[in-house]
Amino acid sequence: MRKNKAILGVLIAVIVALVFTGVYFASKSDSSKDTSAKTTKSDNNTSENKDKKDKSKSDKNVEKKTEEKTEAETETTTEQILDTDKVVYLTFDDGPSDLTPSFIDTLNTYGVHATFFVTLQEGREDIYKQILENGNKIQIHTASHDYDAIYQSVDAYIADFDQIYNYIYNLTGVKCDVFRFPGGSNNSYGKNITMDIAREMRNRGINYVDWNSSVGDGSASATKDSEVQKITAESDGVQRVVLLAHDAGTKSETLAALPQIIEYYKNNGYKFGLISGDMDLSDFQFMKVD
Repeated sequence: MRKNKAILGVLIAVIVALVFTGVYFASKSDSSKDTSAKTTKSDNNTSENKDKKDKSKSDKNVEKKTEEKTEAETETTTEQILDTDKVVYLTFDDGPSDLTPSFIDTLNTYGVHATFFVTLQEGREDIYKQILENGNKIQIHTASHDYDAIYQSVDAYIADFDQIYNYIYNLTGVKCDVFRFPGGSNNSYGKNITMDIAREMRNRGINYVDWNSSVGDGSASATKDSEVQKITAESDGVQRVVLLAHDAGTKSETLAALPQIIEYYKNNGYKFGLISGDMDLSDFQFMKVD
């Protein structure tokens, strides 16, 4: 009997030991699972953070490359002009007009730019902006282009100038620093006051420019061929050319001639420049301001 009780006690002890052992290992297994889960979650977070960092780095690289590309494009489209270079400054008076976008398209085709001496044409705001957006320059002709009105007096001319100057500035933010007299500085309408106008403009830090070559499209009889022949004769052997042309809806012959005009200058080693107030314009002024 005592022997049986002893055996029974041993069995109970074994069973209890086994139960505790099972609970211990089960608990450890759950702990291991929690640790594993936490580790997996941590790894996932680390991976997500790494992906975010990689994406951020990639975005920055894209931005940097875009900036570098923009700078490179600017460098390739902006020519460095030296004193020894042959240079032509294409200029268009009187616009903007219905033909302005076509003039711009032709300039773009050949990768060159021009200076547009503009008048006040309300309702064509998009064209003024298009001129600038395509790398060209805007300078001032007059607001009205009315010879009888603007050449009445110095004050009349300045008032007209201020009107178009302020219009361009408010529209585009551009502060023009060069102007061109309608008819040139030696025109018969304003011959008694153009010197005084030029002096007043100089006091404002604004210079004027005429030209030393013209396509001749001021004449109604001008044709594509006559324009090309004229600029060829007038530019032969000339180091720096300011070329006068007109931008108006009636100047389809000038538009037709423009490709050959550009090709002539390219083939003869000219660079294409833009007119600005920091240039020496004295060689392109009919009237010398004292």
